[in-house]
Amino acid sequence: MHFFKTLVISVFIVAYCFVGWINYTAIMEAYGNGAPYFDRTTNMDKWESPIPLLVMIDIGILLISCVSFLVYKKTEKNYQIRNKFSENTITKSSQGTLPCDF
Repeated sequence: MHFFKTLVISVFIVAYCFVGWINYTAIMEAYGNGAPYFDRTTNMDKWESPIPLLVMIDIGILLISCVSFLVYKKTEKNYQIRNKFSENTITKSSQGTLPCDF
């Protein structure tokens, strides 16, 4: 279980870094680093703001993260309940006699 948790956390860290890189690249390409808004003014008739698309991508990754966290919490709770139940049955059966008494 520990390996799976570490793997999932690592995947989400990589996903957040990737989305951050996409945001940075798109904004730098749209607004440019030359004269003020150089890339935006060269082809003003064809220019579109990248912000709406980037917001949709960010909301998508946040929704995926929230749903994954809720699923993880539910499975973790079920896992703890199963472990508690199995510990109780093991201790109760070991206190009495052997199951196959001859």
